[in-house]
Amino acid sequence: MRYDVRLASPSPNLAAIRAALGDADPAAMTDFDRTTGLLRVSATLGVAELARLLASADQPVALAQIMPLPSTCCGGCGG
Repeated sequence: MRYDVRLASPSPNLAAIRAALGDADPAAMTDFDRTTGLLRVSATLGVAELARLLASADQPVALAQIMPLPSTCCGGCGG
C-alpha cells in the first residue's frame, strides 16, 4: 500500500520512522516532502498499523492524517 501522511512536525526524524517501519516491513520505503509536509510511505501495512508504528517513532498521527493512495500496480510482473 502507498500512503501520504500529513505530519505535524516540519522536521520528522526519518531515521526513527524508517527503523520503526522497517521492523514491521523490511521492504518499506519512505520519504518526506518538505514543500507539502507529506510523508510518503510504501509498505505492506494497514492504516491502523502504520499509525501505531509512527506513534512508536514519536510521530503520532490521527487516522484521518493517513491518506491511502490508489494502487499503481498493472499486474504485469505477476505480483
